[in-house]
Amino acid sequence: MKSERFLFEGKAPDLLEADIARGEVSHSYLIWGPRGIGKSELAERFATAVNCTGERKGPLGYCGTCPSCYKMMDNVLVDYNVKRPTRALRRERGTEIRSSKSSIKIEDVREMIEDIYLKPNEAKRKFWVLEDVHTMEERMLNSLLKVLEEPPGDSVVVLTADSPDDLLPTVVSRCRQVKMLRPGQGELAGWLSSERGIDTKKAALIAKAADHLPGRALVMADDPCYWPLREAMLNTLLDAVLEGGLFAAQRGADKMQLLGTTALEEGLNGSEPADPDGEAGRLASGGGIIEYIAAFLKDLAYLRAGMPIDAVTNVDRVADLSEASSRMGADEWLRRATRAFDLSTAVTANANFRLALDEAMFLASGDSI
Repeated sequence: MKSERFLFEGKAPDLLEADIARGEVSHSYLIWGPRGIGKSELAERFATAVNCTGERKGPLGYCGTCPSCYKMMDNVLVDYNVKRPTRALRRERGTEIRSSKSSIKIEDVREMIEDIYLKPNEAKRKFWVLEDVHTMEERMLNSLLKVLEEPPGDSVVVLTADSPDDLLPTVVSRCRQVKMLRPGQGELAGWLSSERGIDTKKAALIAKAADHLPGRALVMADDPCYWPLREAMLNTLLDAVLEGGLFAAQRGADKMQLLGTTALEEGLNGSEPADPDGEAGRLASGGGIIEYIAAFLKDLAYLRAGMPIDAVTNVDRVADLSEASSRMGADEWLRRATRAFDLSTAVTANANFRLALDEAMFLASGDSI
């Protein structure tokens, strides 16, 4: 079971536990928060607690010995169903091409609609979890409205999304909202040390790099391609800043693009190729590369402004970053970081990657813009 020993900030579990304690479990929930915060894990823990027939302790606790708990832990409870986004495949000139965007299939939604009105086979409540529903088309979201408005009494539909702002208001209004918050940096680092045996210094670095998101931190800790890629990208950026000028920017852009391609196609330092849906794959993508450049520029701005080291993402390279930050003032670095973040958003929305990368690298190495 994925949710075992997962680190949750307390407010969301407390809210769901209160619903169980009052006997007022809703028929539809929207669990939302940033990617990697543990939305699907919380949904799983909630379903386990609701269907547990033994003695439970603590928020969303479960006995672990009753038939329902056993089956949840073995991932075989037929009344717990999860559908998540997948990338569509199409054939073009005899070659299979995977879509760059993932979404829940319409067939999955139809399956849920057909099944949700059937009585549970063995559990007290049947659960259907639809993950990342913000990736669904509007017509598919509209098909959920009747189920969310008039669900059967012994079924629970759980939607997860990054933000309710990404969904139709009619969908949001029919769900009980559960907002997930990040645990503290120290709490996350301590959890990584105790649960995964990671040394304290590395755990703090992972927590910071993961933006205090437990799911992302776990993936980063286990991804053999992420850290070599991140180190090579950081070295490339530092070299470009310290050398400065248009030619340094051009060379840096070439190397950043090559690093991303190599990570995805071959892997780095003997690792397997990066999973496109994993943390290394995300970092190696066009939007991920430019987003990392933006975070790097923000680090330079923060250090130049004299902010605490805890505010810096790349905390393991503070001395090198401080040297690089001295080339410009904090306001200028921050302006450039803001522009780079705008470029990463544009690339994610299918803007030309190479043009955006060239500009982002010039933001790092250009003397004036």
